[in-house]
Amino acid sequence: MQQQHLKRLATLVLSKRIIHSNPNTTSSSPIAPQESIQWKPIPSKLSFSRRIALYQALSKSRLSSLITLTTMASYALSPITAATPPSSLTTLLATATGTFLCSASANTLNQIFEAPMDAQMSRTRTRPLARRAISTHHASVFATLSGLSGTAILATMVNPTTAVLGLSNLILYAFVYTPLKRISVINTWLGALVGGLPALMGSTAAGASLGHPASWLTAGLLYVWQFPHFNSLAHTLRRDYARAGYQMMANLHPAMNARVSLRYAIAAVPLSSWLVPYYGLTTTTFGLLSLIPNLALVLPAFRFWIATPHGPLSRKLLNSIAASNFLPLRSIALLTHSFQSKTRQEQEAKKLFWASLIHLPTLLILMMACRPSQSDYPPSSQDNPPTPSQLEPPRSM
Repeated sequence: MQQQHLKRLATLVLSKRIIHSNPNTTSSSPIAPQESIQWKPIPSKLSFSRRIALYQALSKSRLSSLITLTTMASYALSPITAATPPSSLTTLLATATGTFLCSASANTLNQIFEAPMDAQMSRTRTRPLARRAISTHHASVFATLSGLSGTAILATMVNPTTAVLGLSNLILYAFVYTPLKRISVINTWLGALVGGLPALMGSTAAGASLGHPASWLTAGLLYVWQFPHFNSLAHTLRRDYARAGYQMMANLHPAMNARVSLRYAIAAVPLSSWLVPYYGLTTTTFGLLSLIPNLALVLPAFRFWIATPHGPLSRKLLNSIAASNFLPLRSIALLTHSFQSKTRQEQEAKKLFWASLIHLPTLLILMMACRPSQSDYPPSSQDNPPTPSQLEPPRSM
């Protein structure tokens, strides 16, 4: 029995030596290498329905649809369409189609460049390129065709100015904003510019010139809205951004992130309550009604700012105030101390994010409801409609 046991032991040792010495022998370990988990083989064939689903994910169809809706809203709010007979439905549909395709191209290029970083973030690791559901070459072809067709539609069926704006926005987002995210926090301001340009496209598509103040007002509203919206979202995702190496205010300068959110939320008040009615995009009624959604955005932005440590009141200053003998100041310091916690920051950031989602559509709906009638503008002959430079917006305030 002892000899049989020794033979079995010798056979086992010999078999292990053979396995370790042979590089072609596969290990029976149940844990697969990290590369095989992250980078699965790309499917060679895709069904039609699967292709459509992947194209929707590459183009970020919900985001592209929102951008398209803001462009159409800006088109409808243009004073040119209010003072003259409505433009053809074909022009409006062409503007929407071209804008969506340009946005789809920009979003696809963004995912191509950021696939390695997307694979590291919990929010983006299920994107098609991050999980290798589609090849980079396939996505590149889709992005190229979308961008070229969108620009061509805007150039031939709308006007060259709108086409140039659409192409410029695509280039800014994919080739400037995307790499800048890993270099500097300035990317947030450039991203806000990219978010505001579609509104400018809608105004020029309706016939307004770039020199008309009304062309920039809706774009300006979208620009300032981007900061409380994105900064609050970035705060909840700051760990993911830090893991992927993105230079965001939320993970590098939290106090600055909250301060900028509040600053631009406040900037939306005079922009919509004074400048928009002054230049004739809406009646004076909108200036009063817009205070409601604007205050609904400013208040959570203020609470988010207060809840951020080292923001309005630093810990050192609070401690010195709390040690004073003046009871009201001590009470304020202790209250702020209790307000400044990580849990509270998360709560206030989420409240601000949801408030921003309600704020923008509410403001646009109010602008359309308070849009001036054609009688508020100078009468024009059907044969000789006024040009954008000839239009004088009513001075309501």
